[in-house]
Amino acid sequence: MRIICLSISHKAADLAMREAFNLGHHERSLILESLLAKEGVTEAFALSTCNRTELYVVVDGKKTVDLCTELGEYKSIDPELLASHSRVLTDADVIRHAFSLVCGLDSMVLGETEILGQVKRAYADAVACDSVGKVLNSLFQRAFAFAKHIRTGTDIGKFRVSVASVAVDEILRLRPDLKGGEIVVWGTGAVGRAAVSSFAKADVKGGTVISRDLHRARNISESWNGDARVREELEDALAGATVF
Repeated sequence: MRIICLSISHKAADLAMREAFNLGHHERSLILESLLAKEGVTEAFALSTCNRTELYVVVDGKKTVDLCTELGEYKSIDPELLASHSRVLTDADVIRHAFSLVCGLDSMVLGETEILGQVKRAYADAVACDSVGKVLNSLFQRAFAFAKHIRTGTDIGKFRVSVASVAVDEILRLRPDLKGGEIVVWGTGAVGRAAVSSFAKADVKGGTVISRDLHRARNISESWNGDARVREELEDALAGATVF
């Protein structure tokens, strides 16, 4: 058996490229199904966050699969363009990468904690799709245990940093007089929630949360004494904003 990983991240792809290959929840299920239909592929796992999209497959040692072609064709984007903005890892390099990933060592902010939860949720989705087996189960369960050991046994988790909290700290350093009404947070995922929490802890409240789901936006904005709007109202919300 061999393990192959395609990784598109901030290390080789700009924001536009990462957004182009982002996979929603339903898309991840579809691509896992497509990968498992390939000859020789016995297991598959898909991860997609704001900063990366990754595909992992386990294949029979006599077979191979071109993940750039698979994802490129699925997204109707030239696979060669994808190949120039991504990394393909195999076997031991995949294992090292997975362990580094869940510990926050492959993130934009060294040691950030959000990625572990994101990988765990993607893993749970893959389990629900019955796309992971003995090899990937062992890889990610060991990686999760290792991440826990690193968080508790070293100083990397001492400050519980996240991309959102670092961004908010920098914004407030540049704009110490910032008012809540000048802030628009787009998204109610992990990063959006963390941004709202960081602003609230700094006593900067009353901003606007934008989401496709108004109910989710309201749930987050209420704890911030803020406003909630749907995606279609983004342009109006930005009209009075200085931070987005």
